[in-house]
Amino acid sequence: MLDILFFYLWFFLWIIAVIGIGKSIYKLFNIKNLIEYQQFEFGIVGIAIIIIIVGFVNFWDGFSLTCSLILFLCGLSGFFFFYPRKKFSLNSIKKEIFLGSIIFCAILTWFHPIHDTGGYHFTAINWIITQQIPFGLANLYSRLGFNTTWFLGEACFEQLVFFFHRPLFIMNGMLLFLYSSVIISIFNHSFKDNKNMSCFEKIQTTFQYLTAGEMFLILSIFPVILMTGYFISTASPDFPVFILIIMIFAFSIQLINKKLSGISWYNQILFIGFLIFFVLSIKTSSIPLVFFLVGLIFIKAIFNKNGLKNNFHTLKNFSHTKTTFLFFAIIASLIVIFLLRGLILSGNPLFPMNTPIQFNLPWNVPKEITIETMNEVIIPARLYTNNDLSLLSDMKWVFPWSIVFIKKNITLLVIWMTTIVSIITFLINERPLNIKRLNIIEIQKILIFFSLIIALVFWFFSAPDPRFGYGFLYALPLFLIVFPIVGKEQPNPRWFVNLISRILCFYLVMVGLLIIAMFVIWGFTIPHYPDISYSLEKSANDELIFFSHSWDQIWDMPLPNTPEDIYSKIIIEKNPNNKGYHMFSFNNSLLRS
Repeated sequence: MLDILFFYLWFFLWIIAVIGIGKSIYKLFNIKNLIEYQQFEFGIVGIAIIIIIVGFVNFWDGFSLTCSLILFLCGLSGFFFFYPRKKFSLNSIKKEIFLGSIIFCAILTWFHPIHDTGGYHFTAINWIITQQIPFGLANLYSRLGFNTTWFLGEACFEQLVFFFHRPLFIMNGMLLFLYSSVIISIFNHSFKDNKNMSCFEKIQTTFQYLTAGEMFLILSIFPVILMTGYFISTASPDFPVFILIIMIFAFSIQLINKKLSGISWYNQILFIGFLIFFVLSIKTSSIPLVFFLVGLIFIKAIFNKNGLKNNFHTLKNFSHTKTTFLFFAIIASLIVIFLLRGLILSGNPLFPMNTPIQFNLPWNVPKEITIETMNEVIIPARLYTNNDLSLLSDMKWVFPWSIVFIKKNITLLVIWMTTIVSIITFLINERPLNIKRLNIIEIQKILIFFSLIIALVFWFFSAPDPRFGYGFLYALPLFLIVFPIVGKEQPNPRWFVNLISRILCFYLVMVGLLIIAMFVIWGFTIPHYPDISYSLEKSANDELIFFSHSWDQIWDMPLPNTPEDIYSKIIIEKNPNNKGYHMFSFNNSLLRS
């Protein structure tokens, strides 16, 4: 159990370290916060900086435990050096300690070996830690060509997973902590504690003065806990995409009707843009968010000319110039790393998607394998649990997919039912939008709504696996629930406060039942590696490859490994002096045979 204690400390101290790295960057550039939630802002910027550092280091070498410890100590030093000493005490952070302990317990007890973590997440992280990124790694195992910057961060934070040989992944838990810090901040500023009130009355009084964006975040607790139960103990990049999409739309809603402590709308949009491109570097399926950002800027430019002039005037101020430079540099670095890693891993930054621009590289993944890999993503997503391939023609898959989707996503259905109730209540108590007299607030509301619809249409016709679209699937109903108060001044209407209070209490009951169900289903399990059966085989040029006999599960098998039985057609080139692997490519004549 000593290793569990090390993981616990590692988890807490890394949260402090990433906040410290973010804080240090802000102090170095002498810039102010863009949003009012400082812990979240420093933390997410710190994670992005670490991902960039790991990405550039991996072009030359593996990111070892030593490298991770250096960043770790730099982050801790930055935190304690720049954090206001008067504000830091054990009593001042007791809520954070309690919250972090709950999250770590969830990581520890809700472990279940999710398919993709053992399939390729673990191995992709292992390659980043072990050696310089090899050319054509996707030829060894096609899923290693799935390009995401999230694994770079995990190569830094998940070092103890490899040191102690125990699959306790903490990075998703760290992001959950940063999200939760926003929720705590909202309650700290808004909660009305009156001893003469019942708990329900306290909630109602608090909700009277919450903005739509804050209400959106409070209501998001329910789906976040649901996703936490599924993703918290894994290395899945689907979880950060879900959380960050929720945050993007929460901040976008806040942009409509709340001046964040005097911070200009320009800074707010700059941070939203940073989050959008960060999400895009994790999952390219988030591409609709870019069009949402363009629409947001366009609306402000067209309908708020005075505001546009004043905000661009602030760019002449040196501090704003440095802010812009910093975030553009972070965004550009994430994009460059993403594109270069994609080219190196498979010859295609958007693998397994077919792109108009094709590079004739020695390590390119063959076209037939690219198509097969893409089908392995799309076909299971459309058929869900159905194996009837004939359904793929003429959209026949839609109806059976819908039936299974409803059965397997009951909580999402519950949220949509409460959304319908809130819409009906809104129509009874308020006037609908007057299309002929739209103002900038109403246009922004329409933009958010149609951006979510377009994103869901894109998800549905590409690969409609729910985990690829959970961010949009939950953001849309939550937005519709808070729609009546978006752009409105507080206090909120009495009918709305009563409705939301009841919805939240209903959600809390559902959360309690879900947590109990999770413990009943998964119990208390200390994470351990599943047993994997494998054998030692030879490549086309007689280099050794470890081949998995456990379907597509790999976990902690030695490198190089693959679950695909075409290993005998792969050519493996090693680096000089036998320091790792240089390139994986196919023997085309053997592949055709």
